[in-house]
Amino acid sequence: MRALQVVLSERYDDYSLFNSAAKPQIAVMYKPFDDLTFRGTYSEAFVAPSLSQLFTTPLLFQALVTNPNTGNRETILLANGGNPKLRPENAYEYYAELLWTPGAKDPEHSWWGWLNGFTAYVDWFQVELRQIIGTVPTQTVVNNPSAFAGTAVLFNPNGSIREVINPFVNVGTLLADYIDFGGSYVTKEYPWGKLDMEANATYVYNYAVKTLVGTFPPGSPKAGQPQFQVYTSDDQYRTGANVNGSGPDFKLVASIFYDKTICGVDTFRTGFTLNYTDSESDVFNNRKGSAPNLNNGLDSPGYVHLIGSYTTVDWQIAYIFGAPALVTPETPKPGYDKEGKRLVGEKAIAPKPEGSRWGWRTFLANTTLTFGIKNIFDAHPPLSIDQNSGNGYDFNNADPIGRYFYISAEKKF
Repeated sequence: MRALQVVLSERYDDYSLFNSAAKPQIAVMYKPFDDLTFRGTYSEAFVAPSLSQLFTTPLLFQALVTNPNTGNRETILLANGGNPKLRPENAYEYYAELLWTPGAKDPEHSWWGWLNGFTAYVDWFQVELRQIIGTVPTQTVVNNPSAFAGTAVLFNPNGSIREVINPFVNVGTLLADYIDFGGSYVTKEYPWGKLDMEANATYVYNYAVKTLVGTFPPGSPKAGQPQFQVYTSDDQYRTGANVNGSGPDFKLVASIFYDKTICGVDTFRTGFTLNYTDSESDVFNNRKGSAPNLNNGLDSPGYVHLIGSYTTVDWQIAYIFGAPALVTPETPKPGYDKEGKRLVGEKAIAPKPEGSRWGWRTFLANTTLTFGIKNIFDAHPPLSIDQNSGNGYDFNNADPIGRYFYISAEKKF
């Protein structure tokens, strides 16, 4: 065993509205060998509702709902505001990492010394978020007027709905499992320069949401008990009732850069970066056949609801001005000149630094000038017929701007 570290932490919060919360964190780092590191963490988190989520004055809108008592479609007044009955969100997080840095400690004598400069890692995460704060669909509130704390449905004397109070509520639980993995390799500095290569990827292999949708209807075995909707993400597609799309389960960023030392202190740097986003399902996708009310992933005029993968390449070139070395003559000993000859009857004076310290090299020291092109091949975002956005692309994972040029200057003092 080369190293073992254990860190125990505790965070305590005290709120006037939610009493108190004590949340722990346990972290372990273990190195069985110099080049191999294991890390693991368990932690809990606590987020109190914000003042706006608790006490915001309701905003009034018009909405169209179906009256469950009459079956008629009615235009009602909708009030969205704060909810003083909100409970805090709680998170439970697990993390594990394997890190390999071959030959890092002693490359001259390590069997893996020839791989010095290479690093590889695999990270595993699990995050469970409980009591998520959000809003529920207005029709769900109308169908289940007493299922959500703080909601209400107000009726007119004739039985029509006058107003629906639909504030923030605790809507459910989210569970996500994903893996980060990647590596990098930086070569030694050769007369021709050096290479810096890196790749990082994320894969979400499980994503499940459990949302409160009301209570079981009278006559059912669980009448009056909470009823949840559960949906999960399996590869590219989400399954469950009334699902509307998912997200890419795999993303990758890879780069290769070339560096060369110029004039002993400056650095020339250029390279390419590859950005890849995997395909994902669009709204109303039912490729798994789990929601019979959908149309098997097709819609007029026959599009398959699948957003294709998205790949872009960026290029960058930069010049970094290093700080010039200051040459200061050695101060002679008292009673001697700068050639080391003894001064008799004369006052010893230390010589001034030779040359000005405020030349252009000093002014540009630690300055980086950069020119780059984003999306050099002008790749267009894959088509999305998700009418929630109405833009023809997934605005959460794609950039419609296309190719563009940029310059930047950075100065560190």
